[in-house]
Amino acid sequence: MEEGISAWLRSNADLSKAAVVNEKLSSGQMKDVLAVIPWATFLKFYPAAERMAKTTCVFEVLLENDRLMFPELFLAEQKD
Repeated sequence: MEEGISAWLRSNADLSKAAVVNEKLSSGQMKDVLAVIPWATFLKFYPAAERMAKTTCVFEVLLENDRLMFPELFLAEQKD
């Protein structure tokens, strides 16, 4: 499944700024996002954040939210 997603991105996305985006995601914390987005709004999109520290890396928030929203995908990944 990941290879299919990767192939689609290579064909359809401008990946020239991928390194910059990855750096921002890996260094930014949830508190940085909350400086510009209200907590209630953030939770509507990322409910997993409710049980995480405000110093949690944004990328970890996204990953945990995906685990919450799509558990079947992560269970299938563990079996492989």
